[in-house]
Amino acid sequence: MRELVRWVQQGHKLETHDDVPEEIRAQLYAQEQQGRKRKRQASGLDPTSHVPVIIHNHISDYLTSSNRASPDHGSSPPLRLSPLCVPGLRDDAVEAYCEWHCSKVRSETQKQHFELAYSLTIARGLDLELVREDNDAQFYIEQGVLEGVACRWVRDIQVYIDQEQVVLVA
Repeated sequence: MRELVRWVQQGHKLETHDDVPEEIRAQLYAQEQQGRKRKRQASGLDPTSHVPVIIHNHISDYLTSSNRASPDHGSSPPLRLSPLCVPGLRDDAVEAYCEWHCSKVRSETQKQHFELAYSLTIARGLDLELVREDNDAQFYIEQGVLEGVACRWVRDIQVYIDQEQVVLVA
């Protein structure tokens, strides 16, 4: 701050932030950061003295039905979804599911990403029932599928089933 005062006293104009010389600006930022660091250390909030908290959310721990429940932390096994009874061949059902998604969007980019999700599903040997059970949008995201498309791909199976009246086996 003293450097800035000296600079103004030498007759330089200071009307906007842009008038502050870069070297003085850098000094001011450094002083501000040191002040913040001292405050954190004095209050016991120094980030170097604490281990960071890491939170892992596992989507597959939750039910995909409309009655979402919290994950079971007890000793009982997780609830399984009712199996799907999809008429016809399983891979044909995955293709029809992709076509259904593509019919719901105008964007060619999204259509391409639904087709990528379809290709990845078939390449892994998955069908709609397995995708619904896995509920693993992250896999598709990691393979380059847009996040929203990946989330819809794993989440909307029940909506598709309801609309297409695919039969659930009780």
